[in-house]
Amino acid sequence: MNIDNQTKLYHIGFSREDIEYATLAILTDDSDYTKDLALALDSKARLVCINREYHSYIIHVNETPVLIVSTGFGGPAMGIGLEELSMLGLTSFIRLGETGAVREYLQVGDFVIAKGALRQEGTSQHYAPINYPASADFSFVEFAEQAMICSKLRYRIGVVASTDILWPKQTASDLFDKCSIDYQYKLLKSWRDYRILSADNTTATLLTIASVFNLQAISILDVIDRIDTPEYELSNIKRDDAIRIEKWCEFLPNLMESILEK
Repeated sequence: MNIDNQTKLYHIGFSREDIEYATLAILTDDSDYTKDLALALDSKARLVCINREYHSYIIHVNETPVLIVSTGFGGPAMGIGLEELSMLGLTSFIRLGETGAVREYLQVGDFVIAKGALRQEGTSQHYAPINYPASADFSFVEFAEQAMICSKLRYRIGVVASTDILWPKQTASDLFDKCSIDYQYKLLKSWRDYRILSADNTTATLLTIASVFNLQAISILDVIDRIDTPEYELSNIKRDDAIRIEKWCEFLPNLMESILEK
């Protein structure tokens, strides 16, 4: 699709010219902290556009423009955003998100570097058959690991599960009938059996579309709760975005520099 440099795309709301022809983007899952992250990485961060769930900012890394944009919650918004971003010439993507731990050795505050994802969401199936792998760019995984080591942060590399349901609950709820509860028990057990590290809603969508479109992508998730304990309740989650941003800023500069120098 031929798009001139001034054309603003419908959903994301900006053009190639607006983002200074950036090729690397950081994708966040929540517009609430996108501005704060941009300013933490670059005090001169510039607002590009606020349109729907896509809140976008430009920062500079060694004078090279980098886009930071929120993509909202779940696969459809990620898919639409990724398509339009690729139309503007962006080729490299770092996704920052949150995840619920499945493995017993993961702790709240740990990072999960997803080298691949179990495709149990729906969006990616509109881009490739279900037996097509959702895999991260190998060099990006290596860069992310080195950045974590340099920052002395706790992390694990492995496979995550992406699903359209929120997260399986361990206790009965008025919102779910017995069939739903039984299904979620079985789903969580299968994740344990297949050594899935954690669960989210978007990683499989990102990695599948990136591979199909010949883009490079990685998903880095921080554990905000455990979903394998009876005590798991959404109301108990205490997410501190200031702390999350501080930790992201420990490894992101090294990771961005490695990708831009590739």
